[in-house]
Amino acid sequence: MKKKMRSVICVILSLMLLLTACGGSKSEEKSKKDASKGDTPTIRVGVSWHEMQSVNVTVWGEYMKKFGEEKGPEYGVNFEWIEVVGDATPVQEASNIQDLINQQVDIMVVWCNNAETIGESIQKAQDAGSKVVTLDHQDAGKIADAHVGQDTLDQSIVASEALADILEKDGVKDAKAIELFGSLGDPNSVNRSEGWKQVEEERKLWTTVTTVPTEWKTENFKSGLSNALAANPDAEVLYIASDFAFSAVQSALEEAGRWKKRGEEGHMYICTQDVLPQAYEAFVAGYIDSGVPFDNIAHAEKVVEVVADLYLGNPVEKENWVKSPAVTADNIETEASVWARDYLDYE
Repeated sequence: MKKKMRSVICVILSLMLLLTACGGSKSEEKSKKDASKGDTPTIRVGVSWHEMQSVNVTVWGEYMKKFGEEKGPEYGVNFEWIEVVGDATPVQEASNIQDLINQQVDIMVVWCNNAETIGESIQKAQDAGSKVVTLDHQDAGKIADAHVGQDTLDQSIVASEALADILEKDGVKDAKAIELFGSLGDPNSVNRSEGWKQVEEERKLWTTVTTVPTEWKTENFKSGLSNALAANPDAEVLYIASDFAFSAVQSALEEAGRWKKRGEEGHMYICTQDVLPQAYEAFVAGYIDSGVPFDNIAHAEKVVEVVADLYLGNPVEKENWVKSPAVTADNIETEASVWARDYLDYE
């Protein structure tokens, strides 16, 4: 009797487990349907920002959502954006990406802190079934499914050529130049320096007498430039790897008596990269002579297109580079890629 009772109980338990499994499957299907609007599939996009202090992140984020809404119908998809923010350390970044893996996002967009260390996290995401798009900072091993970024070599060449044209127009020759360099660990810094050197060699209008490493620290922009000006008081040209710290540059020039507009005696000819809000007003006022925007809006549009194509299985370029035109006093207030004019409150 006891043996028969055990058999009955086993059968009942087996039926209960089977019903639970079927119910779970239906629940998962319902969850997937709920994630889409009607019959339109929804791409769950996990975005990992290594920090949120930069206005670049604000512009990228706002325009990715904007272009997602605009281009969704074109691709026949909806976009759901799931953002995680780090503290500018690789450890937190790895933890955040693991969080996105746990959430089973379809595609990841990663603005990484360190191009050398991000590869392990990218591989984990891919092993879990997510496609990965790197933004701005490309992983050293180039294992991400796609990359979107500014062509920073072209950026520096275009800006430097524009400055060379201005120097020729003003009759400046054999000028001494100071270069404010970014960081050796940042490929964008290296590209920008190489572009500057290339135009220097080709146009032969200036000679860089000192290169100041800043490691992208605001205080180094000021102290480095102050020391360089003290050692080279007759320098006439300044090349800046990025103008996010332009207030520090301005301070150093003011203290050295070199904060002069073009056409004024003692003017320091300035070629800059990015044309961020911190430098926009000085550019308009005539203190900065040439530059090329870091076109976050174009980056955001390309990210949306790449994400949609990856999800749909369409062909995607491994590297997607954005190029921007030169900006001078003639077009600083009208050039479409200069988004800084709309974000001056973020200085």
